Amino acid sequence: MRKGYSLGLMLPCDTRCDSAATRGRLPLSPRRTIALAPAHPANDRSGGSAVRPPRWLALATFALIPASLSAQQIVEQQRLERLRESYATVAANLLAPLDSESAKPEPKFDPAVFESRERWRAIVLETIESPDKRLDAIAREGAKLQQQVVKYLEESDDPSDVAEYLSSLGEAAAVEVKQRSSDPRQNWTSRVPNELALLIQRRRAVGMMLAMLAPDMGGSPAEAPPVEIDFDKRRFIPAVPDRLKLRNISGSTLKRCTIQVDVRGQEGNWVRNLHFLPAWADGEWRVATYATVSDGDPIAALGLSTKVVQAIIVSVWCDGLRSEGIAYQYEGASFEADMNEELARHMNVTVEFEKSPYSEPGPSLLITIHGVPSIPPSRVTLNCEDGGATAPFQFARDEWDEDSRYSYPTRGALRSCPKSVEVTIALDGMGVTWTKRVAVTERR
Repeated sequence: MRKGYSLGLMLPCDTRCDSAATRGRLPLSPRRTIALAPAHPANDRSGGSAVRPPRWLALATFALIPASLSAQQIVEQQRLERLRESYATVAANLLAPLDSESAKPEPKFDPAVFESRERWRAIVLETIESPDKRLDAIAREGAKLQQQVVKYLEESDDPSDVAEYLSSLGEAAAVEVKQRSSDPRQNWTSRVPNELALLIQRRRAVGMMLAMLAPDMGGSPAEAPPVEIDFDKRRFIPAVPDRLKLRNISGSTLKRCTIQVDVRGQEGNWVRNLHFLPAWADGEWRVATYATVSDGDPIAALGLSTKVVQAIIVSVWCDGLRSEGIAYQYEGASFEADMNEELARHMNVTVEFEKSPYSEPGPSLLITIHGVPSIPPSRVTLNCEDGGATAPFQFARDEWDEDSRYSYPTRGALRSCPKSVEVTIALDGMGVTWTKRVAVTERR
């Protein structure tokens, strides 16, 4: 029966060994040989004696090893591979992934499942043994934090809430902890927000330390940026997170990728996010959702995006390549298109006609915005259908809050209630314009 063979490096070895010592080995250099043994020694029925491989296999094996590769280089490559494997394990347990475009939100699950997952993270991180003591130290810090997560779950009267909150770390989205001051059983939650905020800040900080090791894990510098960047800012709806999209355009599958994303806001404010992907197929889009914090917020470390985004800076470290400082300027047409789309999707306006207002020369048009918490200073144009107006009405408006009514006096320019009004709101300093024709309601 033909036997298969596997290759193993025997380092170091001197080719001046006697024939019995070198049986089954192919000399390569004074300090390097290859040993060949049955691929399945457990199934070898030859009594354990060395088997001499066919000459063609020995020659092919010799061709696979660069003549210039020294024994020390081979040892370093083996060490790097072990280090990359250990790093990947730590990163997968501390860093948020990037979701695929088709990924659906994770349904609520049994809190016990979540708790078991967090306990397992702690065990994995606690038992890491890598070739780099720095990585081991980061893993131990991560294990301590995971143990604190478990402690919170044990102390909580309602662990599902804590599970929902902490599971958001894996989705890279912030979730508010609900206060239940009316329920006396929930005294524990009265101290949860601050303590959990500190825990999450520390967890993110530990994960950020991996960025200091990630360049050592990366391959050679890429000749061209390996990722394409797209960003959608949720400027008017704070409850809806920002959305970052990254596409692998390197031409090959990227393995063991650390992705650093810096979101830069106004006046130098910025936040950093770190992600890890075991594998990233060529051409595949990956998505992260980022909650927004106010620029200059002293607890910005808890947020993942800034209120006003000006640029996205991405760095990627993978087995096969590295690329740092890939910049995406979020301005101009891209920014304006996102703002227009968001206003068109969420904002609405109502218009009322008041013939005889008490405090101003009427008739008046009362305009109220709905669907967005506020809009920045803007210029408003009202183009009435019928009602006797011969020209559009225009006025400037400071920041406009949701459901706040603004009264525009027409000073006799309107003689009756118009059927409809075309409302145009142009945001100051932006190429953002919202237009809609709305029916008018007459106030009695």
